[in-house]
Amino acid sequence: MAIRTLRLDEEWEFVSKYDQAEDPAEQTIFLLGNLSSRVVSFLQDGSTKFRPTQGDDGKADSMEADFLPNSLAYEVVRFGLRGVRNLQDPDGNPVQFQTAKRTVRGTTQTCAVEVILKALPLDLIRELSEEIQKNNSLDEADTKNSDG
Repeated sequence: MAIRTLRLDEEWEFVSKYDQAEDPAEQTIFLLGNLSSRVVSFLQDGSTKFRPTQGDDGKADSMEADFLPNSLAYEVVRFGLRGVRNLQDPDGNPVQFQTAKRTVRGTTQTCAVEVILKALPLDLIRELSEEIQKNNSLDEADTKNSDG
C-alpha cells in the first residue's frame, strides 16, 4: 500500500473524555483539523530549547536541551482547533470561538485566539493536542510498510 498524504482541509468532531454530559446535545464539540508538515515542524522546533552549559573555567563546554511538551501541546491546539460548539465560561455563558491570522514560515495560518486557549484546562489542551497529532501521523498500515 502506498503512503497517502494528509488531507489538509480535513476536519472532524471530537468530544473530550472529560465531558460529563450524558446527553449528546449538551456535550462540548471541538472541531479539529490537520496541520501541514510545515506548521508541525515549526511547532516542534520551537518546543526544544538549547542552551550552553559552562565548565569550571567559565567557558561553554556542552549543550543541554529542554523539551517543552506542554508548550508544544498548547501550540498544536492553537493551530489545530478549528471551532467549538457548546463551550461555556465558568458562569455558564457560551464562549464564542474566534480566530486570528498568523504567519508561519512564510504561510498564513488561521489559529484560535489566545483568550480561548488560555481559559482551557491544561489536561484538555493535552488531550486535544494528542488527538490532532494522532491524526497527523502515519497510520498503522503505513507504519507496517516501513523498515523501522
